[in-house]
Amino acid sequence: MTDSAQDEEGIEAERLQSLAELRAADRERGEKQPLEFRYGPESFGCHEALHVANIVVNLIDRELRAHPAILQNADWYAHVRRAQDELWALYQKIGAAHVEGTDPRH
Repeated sequence: MTDSAQDEEGIEAERLQSLAELRAADRERGEKQPLEFRYGPESFGCHEALHVANIVVNLIDRELRAHPAILQNADWYAHVRRAQDELWALYQKIGAAHVEGTDPRH
């Protein structure tokens, strides 16, 4: 197994653990609506995630990408740009799922 595949497995395991903890907390609180209803595509929760992704992309651009310390270091600048690119791709995917009402798990 490659390091990349192991990283992906670790990320997926982390996601599933966090999701299980969130569901358990919902059960403890007696939450009536499932996560899919509250945060799935076309929900306010999905729109909220879309909005936060946009805020973070803009924050990185305004406060980090143009920071003099970052501009002086090519490696740091490249990391910032890759982070922006990844967050912008996330924003696009959330937006597409939200508008189309599709399940983001597929």
